[in-house]
Amino acid sequence: MNSWRYENGEPRARIDTWKIILFVVDGICALLLAAWAVMALLKFRTRWTAETSAQSAVDAAGDVAAANN
Repeated sequence: MNSWRYENGEPRARIDTWKIILFVVDGICALLLAAWAVMALLKFRTRWTAETSAQSAVDAAGDVAAANN
């Protein structure tokens, strides 16, 4: 590419307005999708730790009851 053909050595290609809007909408959708995935993982982790701690409490109570019999 010959830089002498362009003013100040760089071409000034104009991006259409609809493409700029599309880029912005795509970026917003990507951020929303990433936030949704993080929220789903946090909810799963919270529920999983609550279930495992409740299950371990039941197991511990069952072990104590079995030892008393």
